[in-house]
Amino acid sequence: MLYPACILLFKDSRNLLMKKLFVFVLFCCFQLPIWAQYTITLLDKSTQEPVPYATIYFPDYKTGTVADSNGVFTIYLQKSTMLIQVSALGYKTFLENINPSSTLKIYLEPSVHDFKEIIISDNSSRLQGENVLNVEKISLQNNTEMQGISLTEKLANVAGVSNVSTGVGIGKPVIRGLSGNRIAVFSQGVRIENQQWGDEHGLGLDENGYEEVEIIKGPASLLYGSDALGGVLYFSDERFANKNWVDVVLNSEYNSNTDGWRNTGGFKLSKGRFHANVFGGYTTHTDYKDGNSNRVDNSRFKTNDFKTSLGYVKDRFTTSLKYSYLNEKYGLTEDAQDSAYVYKNGRKPAYPYQDLTTHIISSENTFFGKNDSKIKVDIGYVFNSRKEYEEQTEDNKANLSMNLNTLSYNARWYSAKLREKWNIIAGSQGMFQTNVNKGDEILVPDAATTDLGMFATSDFHYSEKSYWQIGLRLDGRHINSQPYGIENSTGYIAAFDKTFTAFNFSTG
Repeated sequence: MLYPACILLFKDSRNLLMKKLFVFVLFCCFQLPIWAQYTITLLDKSTQEPVPYATIYFPDYKTGTVADSNGVFTIYLQKSTMLIQVSALGYKTFLENINPSSTLKIYLEPSVHDFKEIIISDNSSRLQGENVLNVEKISLQNNTEMQGISLTEKLANVAGVSNVSTGVGIGKPVIRGLSGNRIAVFSQGVRIENQQWGDEHGLGLDENGYEEVEIIKGPASLLYGSDALGGVLYFSDERFANKNWVDVVLNSEYNSNTDGWRNTGGFKLSKGRFHANVFGGYTTHTDYKDGNSNRVDNSRFKTNDFKTSLGYVKDRFTTSLKYSYLNEKYGLTEDAQDSAYVYKNGRKPAYPYQDLTTHIISSENTFFGKNDSKIKVDIGYVFNSRKEYEEQTEDNKANLSMNLNTLSYNARWYSAKLREKWNIIAGSQGMFQTNVNKGDEILVPDAATTDLGMFATSDFHYSEKSYWQIGLRLDGRHINSQPYGIENSTGYIAAFDKTFTAFNFSTG
């Protein structure tokens, strides 16, 4: 009698569970967001004529669309407001929060000489003419005006930016005389750390998969960190493809001086709420020729890169998961080279050379609140392996080997506009970093670094074209390094444990 009783009890439990599940599903159905379709028309402000084939971009969702021949485009939206950017040749860029409706019309102001682009790096999307900070933007997509073998050589074409190089591929950007740790580099929404303090430690990024770079000169510590004294290099990833669209790009470049090849490819897919980007590239250069057509021994280098991102968009939430890999091998030029390891026409770096590997994993998330308020949370992990081989050995062990692990976050809250005049941005940034030596030589000891910063900025719009910006920032850094060597002997490095604080104020 026990067995049938157990069966009956199981059936009753199952029925009860099914009832609860049915009620839960029914509740969710009534709570489903109602997406509305809005048809928006673009018109010339002067003539009232349609503006055909304009480019529409939604900065918060990192995707866009194109208007048809009648200047009409359609969006699906549940939010009450949306930030929208409209660009068309011969018109000023339109960038505003709109309240969609089935009869909405956007009027574009004609302009032949004044073309403003959106600026996204300062944590609040606005046009160049509305920025307090000095921001210069350059495109990295098929930009033939930027000449140079490496990315840092191309950046040196911008006024106020130069390049310090110890080889063809190795280069460090210099902004107003400052470089290294005094320049902050951001990619995938997080700060890039790759032992950038060294003279022979390059930028550590490849331009493949980036849409543009924004160069912010001057003190930008309020938004990027207390040590960004020289400026900021903010690399913006390529935007996702337009909705329900597929893009495929293949590119190949040849450099006659170095007999160098650069081959890159990209694939972008957008389907409904899901978006995906994949990029890959391979670069190889032999020793370059000097002014007398003589090869500079061991100036060769090669790189491999891979980058992918997955995005998901909802009405009040967007998220993207990104991963990038970069391997770089740079030959180091010296006055005296061992002929046994120098191959005049070879592509494999000879001794000495650097072998660098960087992995970046990040997650960018945006939560939309009422009106125009939102919260952005970016979390990232950067692993940088730096190895230097001075001479060939039996075990092929690197003489210098450092592993740098960096875990960081960047959280920001954007308030809705208060009384149509005030808006506030408040946030916090933090980082935990460890450096571990694996080789026989060391440049810096094993250490752990912890950063914590808090900031707040506010804009006061006292007229349609004028506003005042003010901000505060407080940072703290704790460094704990391990001792190295034998105490009281040559080369001994003592243990170090200290905390630093910094307070910054800016207005304009």
